[in-house]
Amino acid sequence: MKADVLQDQSIPKDQFEYGVIELVHRIFDQLDAHTILYSIRCVCKRLHSIASICNRYELDFRFMSKSDLPVMAHIIDPKNIISLTLADGIRTRCQIRLFRF
Repeated sequence: MKADVLQDQSIPKDQFEYGVIELVHRIFDQLDAHTILYSIRCVCKRLHSIASICNRYELDFRFMSKSDLPVMAHIIDPKNIISLTLADGIRTRCQIRLFRF
């Protein structure tokens, strides 16, 4: 039935799909990466794939534990990160040393 609804509309299915993905990415813009990766990404395969292609992650490790860093590095393609904030606080000791500049 979904296909019939899309066929009756003037918007081609691929453009509709792109619009849905863009809308979800804009919602992601209001969330932190931890929430997207650990909560929303796990809801269903569709959100998993949308989170995987999201190309505007802003990672802020001031509020995450050091153990989150390797997990996020494994999940997120580095080219999809637009901002990276590191810290050297109590919970985030020596994060900066993990990166070789």
